[in-house]
Amino acid sequence: MSNDIENVTSSTPARKPRWLYGALIASLGLNLLVLGGAAGAFWKHRHGHHERGLMSFVRDLPPDRQAPLRDLITSERAKLKPIRDDIRKAWSDSNEVLGTEPFDKEKMKAAMAQVGEQEARLRSAISDAIVEAASQLTPEERQTFKAWRERAKERRHKRWRRDSDDDDDGDKR
Repeated sequence: MSNDIENVTSSTPARKPRWLYGALIASLGLNLLVLGGAAGAFWKHRHGHHERGLMSFVRDLPPDRQAPLRDLITSERAKLKPIRDDIRKAWSDSNEVLGTEPFDKEKMKAAMAQVGEQEARLRSAISDAIVEAASQLTPEERQTFKAWRERAKERRHKRWRRDSDDDDDGDKR
């Protein structure tokens, strides 16, 4: 009997299934993919982060002209934050009315009017900020600003055209 026990313990261990190696390779590949994505996002955030909106225009100005406009835009952005908060609240309020039963059409209409009013306030404040920034530019800088706005408009409208073209394709089916 002791020979039987020795034979069992001295025999080679059972082979691991072949699929286990495939699973380990797939797991390693997935881990490398996630690690690469995280590293790429970190790199882009550290080295590829660019300002948007008016700040991207200011970045193209001569260094001695950037600071005053950057300060102006920063202060204007601070003025916009409470308006953006009011828009979020108006949207939340309108969604609250939308989810309330029985549905009250007049309350919903008033809530959506409030959203529109807050969004109009924001557009007006942004327009005022653009006018104020433009008033501090030299004539040459205003021409550069005009060209920058035209390029921005083209980018925006190209995206809108692409989106509306997608809608038109859906209607033709």
